[in-house]
Amino acid sequence: MDYTFLISMIILLAIPLFNIILYKEKEDYGGYDERQEIVRGKAFKYGFLTLVSVEGIMLLKEQTDGISIECNVLMMAGILIGVLVVVLYCIWNDAYWQLKQKPMPFVCMLGAVALSNMFIAKGKTIVENGIVTWEGSNPVFMAVFFSIILINVIIKMYIDKKKDQ
Repeated sequence: MDYTFLISMIILLAIPLFNIILYKEKEDYGGYDERQEIVRGKAFKYGFLTLVSVEGIMLLKEQTDGISIECNVLMMAGILIGVLVVVLYCIWNDAYWQLKQKPMPFVCMLGAVALSNMFIAKGKTIVENGIVTWEGSNPVFMAVFFSIILINVIIKMYIDKKKDQ
């Protein structure tokens, strides 16, 4: 029996509990200020427009002959690209973290989720019988998605630290 999925799920469930216990704070983060709310609104707009555009392109792709890809894979790709636009826009415009919120627990969680998906993706076959499958590509998509977010957060934290010095 393959315990890879079970171990990954246990790790994924344990990480938030570990963060809650380790970084338990009674103080209020203060939410987002007005500027952050405006930036987040723009980010959601851009993410939605990206999602609609990507899904429209994928619907057109379905009408043509090309690489055979399962519908689930196309839908997930569109959703992840739209969410990635929102997250990256918020990160680079200083609207991702709430006021007084410490990013390190989330950085650790992003890293753990990316690593666990890489672990799940190991040994999976993305293309079966000439078709890109959901079973094989989903962990790869998730690993790439969370890795991109993690890399951007680390770069942004580094730039902010250099700017403060």
